[in-house]
Amino acid sequence: VFADMNSRLVGWAITAKTKGVVPWRNTSHHFNEIELCHLQVAPEYRHQGVGRAIVNWIHLKSVETPHPSVAPHRTVLECRTNAAGFYRQCGFQRATEPMGHHGTTQGHVWLVRNRVS
Repeated sequence: VFADMNSRLVGWAITAKTKGVVPWRNTSHHFNEIELCHLQVAPEYRHQGVGRAIVNWIHLKSVETPHPSVAPHRTVLECRTNAAGFYRQCGFQRATEPMGHHGTTQGHVWLVRNRVS
């Protein structure tokens, strides 16, 4: 939950951390990533850079750890195709590998943002 200086709700997000070998995306694979599952900005704060700031904070906070070897390698998300431009402005790019057990939901795209080394 994100709030302004007066404790008014600005937005909220849900993330999930994947670490270790998991039976996911049709194979057993070692993942160390953060998935941005949901993001919502209060209507009165939209189109002011708040959403971009929240996404950037989540990504940067998730990769700040005492030792880089334990930090997530990237942040991933699946979004509607018409929202992809917003996430591209936040540094995300289209995923190059297959994501999900059954492919991507119609009208959606998987995006990734790698950690800066």
